[in-house]
Amino acid sequence: MSEKGNFVIKGKPIELHHVYPFRIGFISDLHIGAQHGIFPPDFKDEFGTRYDINEGQKILWKYFDEYIAKLNEFKINVLVILGDLIGGKNVKELGTYMMNVDLNGQQIPAAVKTLEYLCKKVPSIEKIIIMRGTPYHGARDTSVEDAISDKLYRALKGRIDVECRGEYTYLSLEYKGFKKVIWMAHPATGATVYPETTLGRDIGWFLQASAQGKLPQVDMIIRAHRHEFMELHKSSIRYMILPCWQFYVPYDKAVMNYSKWQPDIGGAILLADEECRLRPFHFTYPNIVNPERFLTFNSKYGVQEKRLSKK
Repeated sequence: MSEKGNFVIKGKPIELHHVYPFRIGFISDLHIGAQHGIFPPDFKDEFGTRYDINEGQKILWKYFDEYIAKLNEFKINVLVILGDLIGGKNVKELGTYMMNVDLNGQQIPAAVKTLEYLCKKVPSIEKIIIMRGTPYHGARDTSVEDAISDKLYRALKGRIDVECRGEYTYLSLEYKGFKKVIWMAHPATGATVYPETTLGRDIGWFLQASAQGKLPQVDMIIRAHRHEFMELHKSSIRYMILPCWQFYVPYDKAVMNYSKWQPDIGGAILLADEECRLRPFHFTYPNIVNPERFLTFNSKYGVQEKRLSKK
């Protein structure tokens, strides 16, 4: 059937039944403690100081609740946080763009509270995997992710298994003789113009290393860091880069590439069926543009004419 010159197929709904033993939620790059990152409302630090979140953070928290609703809809049983939970100190710019640079007193407890909130809202979660992110967004001399894992486990009173897996990990999904292997890490390409080329090259190198017997075969690569959602399926490997939970930060390099460096905000869900066939979903939300950055001039003639019209 054609409409206005376009070929259109009318949808006819049918209900299909699938079984998914594996239902995994993914979030990354929360940058908790940064002015532009997500932050729990009504948070009070160890000194009793309360923090009011800004309008952008209120929108982020609304998006977070919408994503949590999706985690419940899909009844996820594993949650993966792929690094950069906190913003860190931003030592290069002496704490600019941060709410508070105290890691132990503010940022780490706020991260624990955010994840605890998510877990209480999604009772189907049985395991949490936390990966190390960029050392700059944390501490270079220790792993803040280890501390967050430990504090979250205690906050949840042992109800959910929480594990920190370091810089990278292999995640094997096995069910009734079927198996898929996922390789996960936070770092990703910084390519601005053609990042898909780098993703394809990464797939090729994994295939080459596997053929040489240097690495086990993987079926999916998941990374983060770019604050941009990307998905590529090439050869036998799926590839996904996760979106983030931080709106645009106007530091110098980001301003230089202002239109290109607008983030994708949200998370992802990965399903694996009875034959371990992988089915990724992403949930991204509208970008946040600071309304205070808009400046409007009215012409002198227009203003004068408006004043005259009031007389």
